[in-house]
Amino acid sequence: MLFRSDFQHVHLPEFFTHKDILLRDLCVKRMARNCTLMVFSSAHARNCFQGRHPAEAAKARILRFVAHLPPAVMQTDPAYVVPKYRLPEKFIYLPNQLWVHKDHLTAFTAVRLLAQQNQRISVVCSGNLSDAGHPGHKDRLFQYIKENGLSDRIFILGMVDFADVHALIRQACCVLNPSLYEGWSTTVEETKSIGKPMVLSNLEVHREQDPPATLYFEPKNAAILAEMMAKAWDSY
Repeated sequence: MLFRSDFQHVHLPEFFTHKDILLRDLCVKRMARNCTLMVFSSAHARNCFQGRHPAEAAKARILRFVAHLPPAVMQTDPAYVVPKYRLPEKFIYLPNQLWVHKDHLTAFTAVRLLAQQNQRISVVCSGNLSDAGHPGHKDRLFQYIKENGLSDRIFILGMVDFADVHALIRQACCVLNPSLYEGWSTTVEETKSIGKPMVLSNLEVHREQDPPATLYFEPKNAAILAEMMAKAWDSY
């Protein structure tokens, strides 16, 4: 049995209701009891499972996935996304759903800090704008952008064509993932396959994925993130 969920509720319980936590724990417990093997995408998830279910620990296996990109991805000029989405030619790309644990707020705060230092760094975001568990999250982020005068520095595209995701990665000077929790990040794997530098929150699983040319910052630390973003921007 392949475990398709994760242990976010263990590490970030403040983002879940008590009922959701109980249901997630029950789901894992039932699967562990009734299956012969549990397959996890990372050692981080496997270790969490084994620590919480020692009686079933021997069932755990790891199957890390990578991103195999179609040849056409590298055969087009990615600059077409600039006029298509009315973007600046140079930007940092943040391809995460607008979910609360993805922590766009820290990234946006870093952009504000850079603006106060007269550093003009642009961030382009794509992904689902709806967080079912936190319906007001999107509005709070948009309000933050407006109140801090960042509308010409932060571009939120919403859902885009999958081919455009690859083009945005290629066009960007680097890819950013400030998330507070990841299972095994598809963003990281796709960026590794394309060969673009990254700025990542210092999560155990991000370290496990080990992308080259990566700068790490402590989660929620906007000041350090701003430094890493400026360094990536200047070195591109």
